[in-house]
Amino acid sequence: EAVSIVHEFLSRLDEPQAMVFYLADVEGMTAPEIAASLDANVNTVYGRLRLARLEFEAFLGRRLPRERAQ
Repeated sequence: EAVSIVHEFLSRLDEPQAMVFYLADVEGMTAPEIAASLDANVNTVYGRLRLARLEFEAFLGRRLPRERAQ
């Protein structure tokens, strides 16, 4: 079920943000590793990751009360 939740969340993000979130929080890569692999600025990676994590927290907050009610 957790995999399904993460996939649903990733489908709601734009591609660059989803890729950074996936590489960091699923694959366990560091921001400098992600920046190198995506040929991106490390500060851009940190920014995308911060926003994605905030969105994930909000997503879970909206989804989990629904799950508990069923």
